Amino acid sequence: MNNLLELVKVDLRETLDVRKFKENKSKSISFFAFLGLMLILGLVLSIIYNLMFSSLFLVQEANLVYSTLFMGGFATFLTLSTSIFKVKSIYVGKDYEMLKSMPVKKTEIIAAKIINLYLIELIYSAIIMIPNAVINIIFTGNFTFIITGLLATLLIPAIPMAVACLFSLFITLVADRYKFGNVINFILYFLMFAAIMFFSLMINMSTGAAGGQSDMVDMANAFAWVNPSLQLVKLAHLDNYLYILLFALGNVVVLFLVILFISLFFDGIHEMINSYKSNNVYVRKKLETKGQFKALLGHEYKRFFTSKFYFVNCISSGICSIIMSALIGYMFSPISTITDAASIMVYIRQYAYLGVIIIAFGIGIATPASGSISIEGTKFWMIKTFPIDYKKMIKSKLLVSISVLGVCALISSGILVALTQPSIYSIIILFVAPLLFVTLASVLGLLINISYYKLKWKNEQQFCKNSASVVISMLLDWLIMIILAGLLVGFTFVNIYLAGILTIAALAIATIILYIVLMKTCERKIEAIEEF
Repeated sequence: MNNLLELVKVDLRETLDVRKFKENKSKSISFFAFLGLMLILGLVLSIIYNLMFSSLFLVQEANLVYSTLFMGGFATFLTLSTSIFKVKSIYVGKDYEMLKSMPVKKTEIIAAKIINLYLIELIYSAIIMIPNAVINIIFTGNFTFIITGLLATLLIPAIPMAVACLFSLFITLVADRYKFGNVINFILYFLMFAAIMFFSLMINMSTGAAGGQSDMVDMANAFAWVNPSLQLVKLAHLDNYLYILLFALGNVVVLFLVILFISLFFDGIHEMINSYKSNNVYVRKKLETKGQFKALLGHEYKRFFTSKFYFVNCISSGICSIIMSALIGYMFSPISTITDAASIMVYIRQYAYLGVIIIAFGIGIATPASGSISIEGTKFWMIKTFPIDYKKMIKSKLLVSISVLGVCALISSGILVALTQPSIYSIIILFVAPLLFVTLASVLGLLINISYYKLKWKNEQQFCKNSASVVISMLLDWLIMIILAGLLVGFTFVNIYLAGILTIAALAIATIILYIVLMKTCERKIEAIEEF
């Protein structure tokens, strides 16, 4: 047990990059202050949604434990969709060979990595479930909801993480051993995301159509079956709190079995993944014969499409955007069986430009630019040694990020246009605004990565998921998306043409300003980089 606790402690320190923050206290203060503000924003949004659903159940005179089940379903989807891309870090790490030579069991090594991921995912669960418990207590005066809420917070992530671990194991065994494994990776992750989001949307739309108490309770029970352990939360609250023991035991047993199962394949998977090395070597001859910008651009594209972790992490935002656009577009299309969209097609065609918000939300999950400096790793010395024009290098990284996510944005826009058949005005907004958002997100991500770079990494997973620049970039992208939604929705009540024009103007101006700042500061900031 002592070995396990020590391994968990080491993994957490590595995940949070504690050493770097100790060395640079000014960066740590600004990062954690910003992260605190974003957590507050997340709590505010959670409180709004919890108030809405708790009030809905209260009006229908249903027990508010069903509100807990409802929000527990959302927390389950969030945990599954976020951990599915993080869980691969279980199989990577250059410290495994060293740990194997020590008196540490393989199961303890794997358990420590899974517990580390669980503690991170626990934050998402807490942001959703703790406000739910507090609101339910305020509405009912029943303090047993605090027990139910805390239990749900602690144990909801277990089964989604187990599913994510097994799914990642399957993808690794199927895809990562092949040269073109990224294509298989893309297809499998696309299908997984599609299944998660389709099921979530179906339940959400059915809930919106629910008219009475029995309908609302049925929907809450449907959400509970997404994560079967939530059924025990309901039984504990409505019947007997002895079910808590069964609830806890069930989740612990599930994770224990997953740990044992992964142990059977771990050595082979670890060797398979860590034998792969992304091509990040700059060749002087190519830089001189092809021309710097062309050579740098080709180098960036090759590295992006051959890097399994970097590719999968970044393309997830494009996948999310495409799937969300397809589902929302279908929901409001004339052929929809979910809503009676045919009767309101005039309004749908007129206001279809609001689909920009959906596209922006998906794109904001991850941008290649937010890790394009960090991916250089310890080979960054080549950039400073070779006669490389830093501005051309920055432009090549920007172009890769914009082109990759730009294609996803155009596909998303095309799907919405094909399904909703919008007006000419909406078509223009649907194609122009997402491209501007992609450009702004890429410029912002690269600007942040130059300041919050992470070059000392053991595997790509560390800078793709557990670096300050990626977290800050994602949170800022979502903040921009919220402002974008405010502009589009707010000014729609004034004038729909004004809403679109102001949105495009705001995105364009912000992009130009940040691009100028990036070009003026990139050379100085790259020269100052010495951590390699």
